[in-house]
Amino acid sequence: MRQTHQCPKCQGAEIFYIPALRDNQDRLAIHVEQGWVEKTIHGALEAYVCGACGFTELYAVDAARIPIEQIPGARRLGPVPKPPYR
Repeated sequence: MRQTHQCPKCQGAEIFYIPALRDNQDRLAIHVEQGWVEKTIHGALEAYVCGACGFTELYAVDAARIPIEQIPGARRLGPVPKPPYR
């Protein structure tokens, strides 16, 4: 939706852009297995919402600055290796 402005679920064409999703203290709460962790966010979350079905995509603004190492249970993932061609 971010680039096409069309919903991938229902093909709706009325997309709402919400530039910042955060609480009133500029903090982002992340649920991990050990409970809730609150970290000051370095960039807001932005959302694209389908006006027809409500499907929502979230994107982190300035994602490279999110302190992954400071969030319990969080880790960086790489691409899944493809099996060899046969």
